[in-house]
Amino acid sequence: MSDTVNHHFIPQFYLRGFSDAVDRRKCQVFVFDQSTKKAFRTLVRNIGARRNFFRIDVAGFDPNHVEDGMAEIEGEIAPLLEEVVATKSFPSDAHFSSVMMLMGNVAVRNPRFRSMIEDLHVKSMRRLHPIESGYS
Repeated sequence: MSDTVNHHFIPQFYLRGFSDAVDRRKCQVFVFDQSTKKAFRTLVRNIGARRNFFRIDVAGFDPNHVEDGMAEIEGEIAPLLEEVVATKSFPSDAHFSSVMMLMGNVAVRNPRFRSMIEDLHVKSMRRLHPIESGYS
């Protein structure tokens, strides 16, 4: 069971690849905030995350079940990505598959994608059940 509350939708191991720091706790990256139009440097742990983003409330499951699952997947991908970067190639099919899995994960596990899916669900519910949903 994890007590993690700062859930990264952009994996920290991936973000660290954009830093030249040796100590992983001190890795900083250059960030451009589109909403404020400001640029700054910050620690990797401070970006690409939301508080309890993957937290679930499902009977029989730990609230951090999804976050812990993501961490497990990332633990498998990280060393393979490191080898891809070091060799500038895909040493095996597993390396290629891991990079594709990382890309797919990042594409769908972010706030913008979640918002789009939630909007789709609401619109679908309104069309399927206009009276029950309170919308007509």
